[in-house]
This record gives sequence, structure tokens and C-alpha cells, in this order.
Amino acid sequence: MPEAPVRRPCIIDTDPGLDDFLAIRMALRAPELDVQCLTVTGGNCSLELAVTNALRCVEDSGHADLPVHAGASEGLFGPFFDASIIHGDTGLPVELPPPQRTATDGHAVPAMAARLSPAAAMTTVISLGPLTNLAWLLRDHPESAERIEQVVVMGGAVDVPGNITPHAEFNIWNDPVAASIVVASGLPVRLVGLDACRHVVLEREDASQLSGMAGLLLQAWFDSDSSRNQFTMHDPLTVLAAIDPRLFTFERTPISVLESGEEQGRTQRGGDGPENEVATGVDADAARKLCMSLLM
Repeated sequence: MPEAPVRRPCIIDTDPGLDDFLAIRMALRAPELDVQCLTVTGGNCSLELAVTNALRCVEDSGHADLPVHAGASEGLFGPFFDASIIHGDTGLPVELPPPQRTATDGHAVPAMAARLSPAAAMTTVISLGPLTNLAWLLRDHPESAERIEQVVVMGGAVDVPGNITPHAEFNIWNDPVAASIVVASGLPVRLVGLDACRHVVLEREDASQLSGMAGLLLQAWFDSDSSRNQFTMHDPLTVLAAIDPRLFTFERTPISVLESGEEQGRTQRGGDGPENEVATGVDADAARKLCMSLLM
């Protein structure tokens, strides 16, 4: 009988967002991950809406007691720019009933620091939104870095065009100062950006195969625009990189982030900083099948 996988402690930093909702659901179902808490930032929508969506997600996934902490309402660079044109006015394509509870007491950043105390197990941080909460943690609680095993980031467009500007991916662009702090931190950072994410999509017919809230939301996203035929699995693919990095091809290289100017948010090779791992490829068929199995 095969041994059960070792469950690795993780913190999910997120800005739900439809793809965040799917990614969180996958992480909570994955036997490889032990999700300790969600920390929330604005990004895809306002912080208030993102917290509400996170609470609805953990309730729908059968983890109603999981701590959900509210964090940054704006970036270190300035106010967040939301993605309502993609995700809907509330961050999701349909308005859901309100959650049964409110956010857990305590701001996200000290809550992360408490989870990363010297007595804590080594922990993976999965970042699905702007990197503001994590940068704030590294600035105000630098000792926390000693308990971070790796940081898996949905962010970046190294060898491909961006999705918010020709040069930048949305999460990095939304707070390039925070992103610059994280990639220069010396932590083991894996960037799962557009170079890999654009290869893994769900089709319209896939939505009808999914059960519960995941299927409802994804079908509503397709139905809201008849021209939509594919949903790109940005955040879910990032969770997969924490579950099974063997699905990916990674390149080790220093990465720098342009913090301002016409190419704000651009992630490029080079600079004097430490090496990071950049996902340059993915087994798209295997990744898609694993996504579907965790969302069923």
C-alpha cells in the first residue's frame, strides 16, 4: 500500500478572484498541502470583497473554520487597480450569498509572522495576488524568512508579453515595489508566470463537468461573454507548482522588477540579486487533468 504524501504546511496569500477561488479549492483538497490560513490582499477586487470571497470559498470547500485574515488594501506602490472587467464587479462572475462568518481577528501580516515563529515548521507561502502582504512581512518581521521553505508566486512574464501592459503581468504590475522586495529577498522564490500559465486552460465544456460552486462560477464566467471559450488557469497552476513541481520546467536566473516608468512591472533576467526559479514550461495535459481532478 503506497504511503500517504507528507502534508507540507502552507499559507495562501490571495486576492479572490475566480481563479483564486478555484486555486484555494484545489489546495484545500490536495493531500500534499496543509493549508494553515489564508491572508488576503486587494487586487482583483477591493480588500473587502476579496475577504468576502475568501470566506465563501473556505465555507464552500468544507473548511469553514480556516483562519482568514484581512491584509493590505493598497500596494506599497499606490492604490491597487482591480480586474473587475475579467472577474466581475464583486471579484466573481455571480453575486453569492454572504458568508456565515467574518474575517479572523488580526491583520494578515502579524498573523503570518505568528505562523512563521521560530517554533514553526518550515512553511510554503503560495502567493496568488499582489505581493504586498509578503513584502510587508519581510520588511517588518524579517526573522519570519527563516521559517519560509519556499515562495511560489503567480506572477511575471519573462519571455512573453504581459496581460495588463505589453511588458507586465497583472499581479507584479499592481505592486512592483513589493514584487521587487520579494524577488531580491534571497528566499527560494518560484515564479509561475505567463510563460507557463498560458499553456493550461479549461474549455467551456469542462465547466459543466465540475461540481458545486466551482462549476457554477466557471460556467457563469463563460456565460457572461459568448466570445469566451477558454479560461486560463493562472492561480490554479501556481498551486500545482506547490503540489507537484515535477510538472514544470524551471530555469534558475536572477530576476529584477522594473518598479516604475513605461515598463512598470516588467520581470526581466539579470541584475545583481539572487537567483530565482522561473517556470518556463509545463506538462500542460497532466496539469490540466490534475486541476480537473482537484476541482471535481
